[in-house]
Amino acid sequence: MGTFASVTLAATINIIIFLFITSFDSQLSLSSSYAFDSESQYDHLAYGYNLLQKTILQQRSFKNETETNNPISFTVYHTDYSDSIMNVLKKHFSSPNTKNYLFEDTRAKAILGNFSSEYNFIIVGTSYNEITKNKFRIAKDYQFNSSDIVVYDIENRSTTPRYEKMDPVSSISQVMQTIRWEGYKAGITPDYEFITTYYKEIEWKNVDFLGIQIQRFTNNYELLLKWAAEISSFVKSKNPNTEVFIQLSFRHASNCYDSENNRGVDNACKIDVYKTLQVLKQNLSALAQLHTVDGFIISYPRHLCPAELCTPTNLDEIMVHIENIQR
Repeated sequence: MGTFASVTLAATINIIIFLFITSFDSQLSLSSSYAFDSESQYDHLAYGYNLLQKTILQQRSFKNETETNNPISFTVYHTDYSDSIMNVLKKHFSSPNTKNYLFEDTRAKAILGNFSSEYNFIIVGTSYNEITKNKFRIAKDYQFNSSDIVVYDIENRSTTPRYEKMDPVSSISQVMQTIRWEGYKAGITPDYEFITTYYKEIEWKNVDFLGIQIQRFTNNYELLLKWAAEISSFVKSKNPNTEVFIQLSFRHASNCYDSENNRGVDNACKIDVYKTLQVLKQNLSALAQLHTVDGFIISYPRHLCPAELCTPTNLDEIMVHIENIQR
């Protein structure tokens, strides 16, 4: 009886120990499984995060690639038809390009002797009569087509009639419609006072090209960017197809130019050519990052520009810089 009870007790204890161990192993297995699942879940989240980062980087890469393949356009306003300047233009207008324009001083007609009519041209008139009686005739002689631009350069000067300046918005509308009727692109290059005062009133649907004359701020980064961004954004919101060019100049980039008061270069001031070119390059690069800006007008009037600034070598250097700007 005592022996049987001892055996029974031992068997019971063994069963209890077995059940406990089994239960513990089961819990341990469950805990391990949970831990593994948690790590898998964490890895999945981490993979998702990495995938998201990769997608963002790919989008940035695609955006950068797209922008890199979208070079900034340009034209050069000049009054110099020497062989050295023609060689610079030939270098940078090496083939017909729908994005760039040759700016012609039509009184000389020298450009047509160096470039075929396959290139895109800009010619400018300062009044309705000058455009209709003179520029249209020249456009026909040059075999202009719908890729070329006839520009109305309305400015606060004697070359634009007083009655046109009294109501510039209506004058612009009339001239734009007339140019388009002839089959050309219609452009305007109002001076600083007109464009900053009336840009919200102009009927942009009839304007194919705008040259913003804010070259007085070529050495004033803050005001240059302010007006370029403000005007170009507004114009593009009204007509995304309007080509917007910003006009800059060597003379106004000079360290001797007073941009705040729009005063000419002081003859007593010594021009730092290197610094001037650096300022011009930096501001060109900054403006090119505005997606509402399509190109530049580089103003190179030899009769107004200090001789040490307006040289073929300096013009070539600026053109090379423009062509290498990354957008």
